[in-house]
Amino acid sequence: MRNWFITAFLFVSYISFSQSNFLLNKFEVENISSENVKSIFLDKNNFFWISTSDGINRYDGSLNSIYKSNPFDSTTLSNNSVLETFQISDDGLFIKS
Repeated sequence: MRNWFITAFLFVSYISFSQSNFLLNKFEVENISSENVKSIFLDKNNFFWISTSDGINRYDGSLNSIYKSNPFDSTTLSNNSVLETFQISDDGLFIKS
């Protein structure tokens, strides 16, 4: 009787926690700035922003653009180690380093 109860419990747990509508796509980004990926963000323009320890990568599905810090240019990243990228409005992208 005890074995039947454990089997029934495991079956009900499996059924209640399974997600049949979960879709996962795999994609590869060529020439990424670092294999140490901190986060991946998809913006409203369907660009993937990949934060790494050596800059940030913008991937559009076929082309990868790398953005890094330049100490002689005040409009670039302040640090190459990017932790996270996010968007809170349509005005731009926010980068946490």
